[in-house]
Amino acid sequence: MNVLRRGLFFVALVGVAACGTEEDVTAPVLEGEFLFPEARARDICGAVESEVYVLNDTQQLEMRLRLSDDEQLSELKVDIHANFDCHGHGGVGSIGRPAVEGATDDWRVLRITELTGQEQIELLQLSPPEFATAGPFHMSLQIVDASGNQSAAQFFTLYLQNHLDTLGPELILDSPSEPGDLGDVERGETLVFSGTMIDNRSLQDGGNGVLYLVYQDLSSGNYFQGPHIIPAGADPTVEDFNMSFEVPQSLVRGRYNLILRAADGLNNLSEPVAFTFRIP
Repeated sequence: MNVLRRGLFFVALVGVAACGTEEDVTAPVLEGEFLFPEARARDICGAVESEVYVLNDTQQLEMRLRLSDDEQLSELKVDIHANFDCHGHGGVGSIGRPAVEGATDDWRVLRITELTGQEQIELLQLSPPEFATAGPFHMSLQIVDASGNQSAAQFFTLYLQNHLDTLGPELILDSPSEPGDLGDVERGETLVFSGTMIDNRSLQDGGNGVLYLVYQDLSSGNYFQGPHIIPAGADPTVEDFNMSFEVPQSLVRGRYNLILRAADGLNNLSEPVAFTFRIP
């Protein structure tokens, strides 16, 4: 009888030990509420997004986060990075420019905050650089629990403005005289675009001044980078340009968009100047 009881007690102990080592596979939960700024619709990479958080470099981004886990929280990860190349959007991106003295600073944040307990309210406050590069940015938030389970990442589109200037440059065409359809174009043919970039302040102040060309295969929707010009004229607010574009031999038959766009020194963008052409 005593032997039987001891056996049952052993089984019970094994059961308790097994329950105590059960693996935690439940992901933590992250709920966020923007306090500032409010979301608004804005063009991002050639398409209108309904929820874009716009602020300038004298303001602070603020969010209230509610973080919870069934057992133990561990870390909050915050990532902010530039989206000037329109990655993940398939839109009309800008280009890389050489570093210059007195250049603007891109907003970059990679922060890991330690967490404790099963539930925590976190007030997130993030300040942009003092002399910031204007343009679109991505922000992602994610939390991890003590067992290594990760919450679903939350992604947001930010648009940062430099308080010194929020106006983009203007492109004035001389040739062709206006945007439109260029008709049939042969592979290897050289297209020439001439005109003037004009801005309300120096195109070079901040180091981001550029005129660039992209083209798009309408059958696939893919964009490709063409030539670019960095302003270096005697008048810093005006730049006459003459841009040549040799149509690639690799283009297949079909219709294409061709877009000229300029950025001023702070990275404010001009309105795109769009053409179409056809490879017969």
